Amino acid sequence: MARYRRIAPAFLASLSVLIGSVALGSQADHRSVNGTIWVANRGSHTIRGFDADTGAVVYTVAMAPNSQPGDLAYAKGKLYVAEEFGTPPAIAIVDAETGVVVDRIFLPAGSRPHHVHASVGGNLVAFGLYGTDLVGIVETHGDTLLGPWDSNPLTTNGRVHAGVFSKEGNTLYLASDASNEIIAIDPYT
Repeated sequence: MARYRRIAPAFLASLSVLIGSVALGSQADHRSVNGTIWVANRGSHTIRGFDADTGAVVYTVAMAPNSQPGDLAYAKGKLYVAEEFGTPPAIAIVDAETGVVVDRIFLPAGSRPHHVHASVGGNLVAFGLYGTDLVGIVETHGDTLLGPWDSNPLTTNGRVHAGVFSKEGNTLYLASDASNEIIAIDPYT
């Protein structure tokens, strides 16, 4: 029989989920946790971490006002959160161990970052810019924006959604729904 736990159904109305193994608590209050389930909630402009074993809330992190965080990815001990409707839009960087927003990568107005994905080793994070054929790439060691890259410089009719890295992280595959194609690019160039 399948086992499940219902977690804050009102909070889950509009969300994105990420499961990552994260050690939580201070040295004096270290909790042994298999992982944390991180959830982005557009309606309350927050992200929340739940203990994967108990369902208990570990952190609630306020994101930028009216930013409607829509997706997030875990890499190198940090969460990269798309603040799609922020003023300006941004990728917020949250320390997963403390729940503190440590930085933001600000993007041009109207760029709407979404569908955030990390490479297997966590060295890169990709996000689509909704309604365009552009993809942003963050190098996670220095939290530097490498892109945005144009998925097809010859056209403007693409709409990049999910960017998924190859196993070795040297190729990024992009789904473009408007042009009905999968595009492979070098995430560094």
